[in-house]
Amino acid sequence: MKITAKLFALLFFATITFGCGDDDDPTPPTVNNEFTIQGTDYATPNAYIIMEPNPNPEDAFFLFFTNGSLVLDTSVNSEILMSTNTTNTTVLLVNHGSTVSGQQNINLNSGQSYALNKDNSLSATNITAFTSIATINGNQYGEPNETQATLYEIENSGSGSVTVNTFTVDYVAKTGTIDCTYTMTDDNGVPITGSYSGNFSLIVNNI
Repeated sequence: MKITAKLFALLFFATITFGCGDDDDPTPPTVNNEFTIQGTDYATPNAYIIMEPNPNPEDAFFLFFTNGSLVLDTSVNSEILMSTNTTNTTVLLVNHGSTVSGQQNINLNSGQSYALNKDNSLSATNITAFTSIATINGNQYGEPNETQATLYEIENSGSGSVTVNTFTVDYVAKTGTIDCTYTMTDDNGVPITGSYSGNFSLIVNNI
């Protein structure tokens, strides 16, 4: 499965005052849940993390940031599908190349930066069509049609990284919070930047 998305905008609001004391606090930066490509911002208000199940999951994880929603369709092949109202998304894969004893030992931690794996890390915009459409809980989901979307991939010469500032997770409730920033340069040299700060849902599947 491939999916794309565009990333990141950090808006900094600086307050300039005169005659202020040393105790005056500057206005904190505002983080938007977006990614940016060539001056255009793409909103990604929803976040998902995908991990393998216990007892010995792969030491790897997917980060999905999207303006749609994801669902695990267990009716056939346990496929992860996106809502058909999705128009843009970013998918970031970090794979450390081994297995660990339990999801809690997957190397996804606060204060860490990770290089993105190629082939499965990308951003997509202008998604207009879906295949393998299924109705789940009254909503339509499917796989984005790559031929009817704009893809920014790092399969060959591209590269990228994600910095996780803070991360919390409840493996029972399958929810958590993450604050992160990410950058990619796709195979054509197009830079992508993005950020997300907020809640996520955990999807457990064989990735």
